[in-house]
Amino acid sequence: MPLTFFPTKDIKIVSLDLFAAAYIFNTKLDQDELLVKSPHCAVTRGALRSLEPRKPVVDDVLILFACMLARNSTRIHWFLPTTFSQIATERGSVPHATLKAIREDLMGKANRVCKIYCPIWCDRHWFLLVIDVIRRELVYPDSLPSVDDRPMRLRQLKKVAIFLGEMLDSDDWYDDQKNPRILCSDYEIKEPKVTRQDLGSNDCGMYVVQWMIMYHLWNSYEVEKITEYSRMRLAVDMVLKYHNDKCMEVIQAVLEY
Repeated sequence: MPLTFFPTKDIKIVSLDLFAAAYIFNTKLDQDELLVKSPHCAVTRGALRSLEPRKPVVDDVLILFACMLARNSTRIHWFLPTTFSQIATERGSVPHATLKAIREDLMGKANRVCKIYCPIWCDRHWFLLVIDVIRRELVYPDSLPSVDDRPMRLRQLKKVAIFLGEMLDSDDWYDDQKNPRILCSDYEIKEPKVTRQDLGSNDCGMYVVQWMIMYHLWNSYEVEKITEYSRMRLAVDMVLKYHNDKCMEVIQAVLEY
C-alpha cells in the first residue's frame, strides 16, 4: 500500500487497528478527508500524519487529545486545549465564544479542581504546564530543556497562569462566594526531572501527551521513551475510540478500503 508509516516488527498492532493505520497513513487518499469529528476541532488525515516518525505534532492533535481525556474526567482535572494557551499568551481581542465552549466542555467549578493541564507552544517546541492547585505549584516538564530558551518558555508559562487566575477571580466559577480564589500566578514553579527526547525526533508533543496521561493517573512524570509505536497507537486510538463522532463511518470506510 502507498504508506508513509509502516509498522515495524516491534509494533504490536493487528486486526482492525492495523487496517485503520493503513487507512490513516495512506498517501494516495484525500489528505483533507475528515477522520475525527470533535466539538473543538476537526482532524483530517493530513493532521494525523503529523504523528508519523520525526514529524512535529500539530495542535489539532493535542486539542483532540485534551477532549479525549476530558470526556473521561470528573472535572477535578481540567485538560485545556492548545487554543487556551494561545489566547492567554497572545492576548489581543479575547474570543469569548471560544472561551465559553472551553469552559462548558472542558472545565468545571474552580473550587473542585485539583490539577489543570495546558500544553504550550513556544518557538517550534511543545512543553506542558500543570497547575497543581493542591500543592500550589506551576509544574513545568520539558522534554528538550534549553538554557537559552528557558526564560522565554517561563514567561509564556506565567502568562497562562496570570490569564487563568484573572478568569477564575469571578464568583460564578465557585459553588460558594466564600470559596478561596485560585491565585495560580503566585504559585511556585517546579521543574521535575523527566525523560529527554532524542535530538531531531520532534517528540516534544508526544511527551506532552504521555505526561498528561501519567500524571493524572499515577501522579508521576516517569514515561518511557517515545517510539514509533507510541505515535501509531495514538493515531489509531484517535480515529477508533468512542469520542470520535465519525467512528463508525470511518470503520466502514476502512473495511471497504
